[in-house]
Amino acid sequence: MSFSEHYAKAYDALYRTKDYPAEARFVQSQLKKIVGGAPLRVLDMGCGTGLHGAELAGAGHSVMGVDMSAQMLARAEERRKSLPQAVGSRLSFRSGDAREFRLGSTFDAVVSLFHVMSYMAGDGEFDAALATARAHLQPGGAFLFDFWYGPAVLADPPQPRERVVEEAGKRIRRVTTPQWDREHDVVRITYDVEETDLATGRSTPMSEVHVVRYFFEDALKASLAAAGFQPLGLGEWLTECAPSASTFGVYVLARAV
Repeated sequence: MSFSEHYAKAYDALYRTKDYPAEARFVQSQLKKIVGGAPLRVLDMGCGTGLHGAELAGAGHSVMGVDMSAQMLARAEERRKSLPQAVGSRLSFRSGDAREFRLGSTFDAVVSLFHVMSYMAGDGEFDAALATARAHLQPGGAFLFDFWYGPAVLADPPQPRERVVEEAGKRIRRVTTPQWDREHDVVRITYDVEETDLATGRSTPMSEVHVVRYFFEDALKASLAAAGFQPLGLGEWLTECAPSASTFGVYVLARAV
């Protein structure tokens, strides 16, 4: 899905405590197992506002970020321009839908982070996104993504939540209301976001629905194999521990065959 302009503006503020540097280091440690640690050509599929890409470019890699949200890409480009020239020159962005874009080139690695692949929730969408990743890798290339882990969702289904942050003279309040569709292994999440100007008290509300899919290990590995990947690692995000019913975020590392 493509995030609305209003939600895209609030996105970085809502996730400002997310440890992007640590996540980028983890990504590099995983990719190194397949393609080594030298500067890589990386495709960031579903790059959002470019925070992971900026970290990877800062570590010396050349990163192409692709996203279908014009608003997220605009913020990513603003970020790129604010980086030191040597870093910004290794980072680029373009518009594309993970289910179908083809760049006509290949990379050493493809990454799809912060549950982008879980947003491939409609019929055939996940397989289409896997095909996109595979089309941009030569045999031996690396593919890494994280996702919602099915056993953890079954053990502790998503609950309503509220988050409030303040930044640059504004208060952003987000109320998250999930609706669990167990039959189709998805959660429909309504995000109600209100941005308030602290100086004037003026508020701007918005609402949008995100549909997120969760995955189970056997079916996930079967889909990867069918798409031309050999799964090499599956574990808890950032730790490499074996996933459990309390592990919500899980990663897969796979090699293109």
